[in-house]
Amino acid sequence: MRFLWLLAQEQEPPLLVDACFAWIVSLGQRGTGPPVHPKRVELQRAPTHREMYESHFGCRVKFKATQNARIFSKADTDLPFVTYNADLLATVAPQLEAELAQQLGQKTFAEQAKCILKQLLEGQRPGIQDLARELHLSTRTLQRRLTEQSVTFQRLLDEARRELARHFAACTFILPCCLRPDFP
Repeated sequence: MRFLWLLAQEQEPPLLVDACFAWIVSLGQRGTGPPVHPKRVELQRAPTHREMYESHFGCRVKFKATQNARIFSKADTDLPFVTYNADLLATVAPQLEAELAQQLGQKTFAEQAKCILKQLLEGQRPGIQDLARELHLSTRTLQRRLTEQSVTFQRLLDEARRELARHFAACTFILPCCLRPDFP
């Protein structure tokens, strides 16, 4: 497993890599029940604090790698999450969908479009065609509706990126605590 920062123009900071890797291992251990340890961790940086990393992750750490990655065994990745409950999901999902629909109904078209753009930004570089497809509109209709609200696609995209950046920047202050040995 590795994180891809699609819009990054620089290499990710080592602290962010450490926090994300620790978070994934912690999530796997909490969600599956039995301890989950990567087979190895690969870090692009120069060797520092090898013993600390190997102790935390419970595996060998390779420094000066071509990419930052955690390698898990197939058996670990196939473990089901013990907290998954299909019946509970089936019961709760309709209510959540209804609440989401209600909240979206209270937003302007531009705000709805920006929310969808934020979701699209997670996995790609969205274009106006991608947004139109998600809204079930033609590209021309999308442009017309945005123009009616005096907004352009590029402005919405810039705002969505800026809001996501603020959100992720706020999260970086929370994530490093999972690196502490006393963190539950």
